[in-house]
Parts: sequence; C-alpha cells; structure tokens
Amino acid sequence: CWLKLLQAGHRLKDVCLLCHPMGMEGIDGLIKQLERIKDTIKEEEQRRDKLVAENAQLASSILKRKKELADHEERLDEVKRMLDLAPGDDVLCLDVGGRTFKMYRSTLTLFKDSVLATIASKLWTEEQQNQGALFLDMDPDSFDEIAHFLRTRRIDPSARSNFSSRATDLAAYLGIPIDHVKGMQRYLSRFDRVGERVGQALAFEVRLPHPARGNVTAVLFSVKDGAECKVFTKSGIYDGMLNLREEWIEEWTGTIEKGSITVPLSFSLKNGECHAIYIWCDKSVIEYSEKDSPNFTHQHPQLVCTRGRGIVGESPFQWPPPEQKAFLSQEYRYFSGFIEYTVYGD
Repeated sequence: CWLKLLQAGHRLKDVCLLCHPMGMEGIDGLIKQLERIKDTIKEEEQRRDKLVAENAQLASSILKRKKELADHEERLDEVKRMLDLAPGDDVLCLDVGGRTFKMYRSTLTLFKDSVLATIASKLWTEEQQNQGALFLDMDPDSFDEIAHFLRTRRIDPSARSNFSSRATDLAAYLGIPIDHVKGMQRYLSRFDRVGERVGQALAFEVRLPHPARGNVTAVLFSVKDGAECKVFTKSGIYDGMLNLREEWIEEWTGTIEKGSITVPLSFSLKNGECHAIYIWCDKSVIEYSEKDSPNFTHQHPQLVCTRGRGIVGESPFQWPPPEQKAFLSQEYRYFSGFIEYTVYGD
C-alpha cells in the first residue's frame, strides 16, 4: 500500500513539472517544430505535384514529337519508294478513244493479274511504243476515272475506288477492283418461308430486271441444326451445272450453328442476266420454302429469285451419283431468307 502511494506521488510530481513555466515552453517548442514539419511536408508535396505535372507535360511532348517523327519517316519512305519506282520505270503514252494519257508502267500494272496489267506489259507495248502511242478503243471518260484511282492508289495503297456506274463496266473488264459505285443504293429483299421443309442443298438464281444494275453483297438463311456448309456462285443458270465443279466459285465454307446464317457475297447483276447461288450442307438442315413467296422489298427495282433444286449426297457436285448414293431433288424448292444487294446508276 505504501509503495503504491509513493508511485502516485512521483507521477504527481511529473505533472507539476509539466505545468511549470519551463515545461510550458517545451510544449510550445514541440508545437512549433510540428508546424515546421507540416510546412515542410506541404512544400514537398507541392514540389512533387509540380514535378508530376512537368513530367506529364514532357511525356505528352515526347509522344507528339514521336508522332511527328513517324509521320516524317513515313513520308520519307513514300518519297524513297516513289524514287525507287521512277528511275527504271517506263512512261507509256496511251491513246484511249482519241484522248492521250501518259502514265508510268508501274501505275498501270498495280494489279498484277489484271487485264490492264497485261496490256501494259512489255510484251504488248514495246512494239506499239516504237510506233507511237498505244491505242485502246475504250471510253476515255471511264478510263480517266480508272487512271485517277490508279494514280491515287500508287501514292496511297489503302485508297479505295469510287467509280460512276458507266466506269464500272470498264473497270470490271480491266480487272480493277470496284469498291464503291456513285449513286449506289442498298436494299434488303425478304423471302418468307412457306411450310416447314428442310433440305441438304439449294441452288437457285437471282437477277435484276433490265435496265437495273447492282451487286449482291450477302445471303441470309436459317438452319435447324449445326452442320458443315459451303456456298458457291456462278454467272448464269444452275440447271445442268450441278455436276461441273469448275463452273462454280466457292464463296464461303465453315461450320454453322442452329439459327440464322449470313454469308457475304460479291457479284454483279446487269442486263437482266441471272446469277446462280448454291448452298450445300453435309446434312439436311437448310430451311426452305415449299412454294414461291413474294419478294417483300418495297423498293424498285425488285430482286427476282427463281425456283431452285439441290443435290442430296455426300458432296456438292456428286453427279452422276456413284452407286446411287446421291440424287437430284425432284420437286422444286424455293429460297427462304434475305438477300442484300445494291442498285446503282448515274
């Protein structure tokens, strides 16, 4: 008990010392020192924020300079590429329908496997150049559009063509890609399903009534189950051609799931001519119509879709059938789904 009283007395003495004037001065000193530390911390934080802002500004400036450098290097590379083409490049003089065009051979042969590249090849032009300009009996206005695109493409390989409808025929003949046609309108034709028939294959034809012109860009159809699928196209009719694989272009192949399928296509329609589409699956999953259904495109000109047929067998062109493992469907079947297409004109 006496020991506890003695310890309490010592603690009381310490409190009294703190309350002494010298003790109060010590507290004031500690408070001032604490404030100085706070001020120092605040100054350091402000300095840090300033450095962070300056660093961000410098980083932005560096990125800007790097972009400028990349742009300059790209332009320099383009100039070097143009200079590399020019020294050994021939300048060809073309007389197109009475109008003179002077172009580098490399410009005319940008699309290596095109008809134009063949015409401009040395094999065709050395003799003609010795006698003067190479004459091409073509529409000069249409060729001028093609020449403009080729000159642009030579400088910018990502450039895409944008021809008038008149120039598209010449571009297609010369093998120049047609990316867009001026005045082009997009349409979607719907062909409703009648009945609940499904089949393994369906070949049919589409056309635009003359004088309409355009391109088919996609076909959309439905399947009741997953399967392996192929889509082919060819110019002209399908009838009598389902045994001739070489007549068809394979547009798409892949594994499909139950539901709606969209297959991109790219072929032209003009002069009222038809183009065939052939959809084949390795089992009967294609939903088609038992009867002809009206075209629900509320625009003109309307896309015409003919009645179709299909081979039932182990391969798309297994005809005549080996050992009677394939047969040609007897009843006509009609396409059910949607067809995307464009129509253009001046």
